[in-house]
Amino acid sequence: MQEEGKVEKLTLRVYGIVLNEKEEVLVSDELLKGGDFTKFPGGGLELGEGTRDCLIREFMEETETPVEVLNHIYTTDELILSRFRPCQVICVYYKVRLLTAFQKPIKKKAFDYDKGIDGLQSFRWVPLEEFDVNKILSFRSDVRAMETFIAQRKSAI
Repeated sequence: MQEEGKVEKLTLRVYGIVLNEKEEVLVSDELLKGGDFTKFPGGGLELGEGTRDCLIREFMEETETPVEVLNHIYTTDELILSRFRPCQVICVYYKVRLLTAFQKPIKKKAFDYDKGIDGLQSFRWVPLEEFDVNKILSFRSDVRAMETFIAQRKSAI
């Protein structure tokens, strides 16, 4: 990881928060570079692509499920350095609605995939009422996005 002030590259990542009819949130458990982590589905913006188009593409690539991108939830507003590459990361989060039934198998427990093969991914639904952001999510930006999502829902009631 680089020190603040020595950042030489920038990456923009776009993620979606899905809340189903049972009030459950979709999370992605992944194995990357030998470590397990939990995040929201999404990924890196490609040149010539808008954030919403990126999220639609990433959902199709990761989940094979078409989505509608709804409202903006959060964009990082602090310096975040990548855990995996020497660069600064800016993350944009949207509320997302699935347009069809979810296409990938749903797991009941975290990190329910064959260990030892880098790049594995599994998905699970976590009840919103049990969603402890600091215990479930691996990245600070995801925690802030989910806190914002929960606050927006409370203020809308």
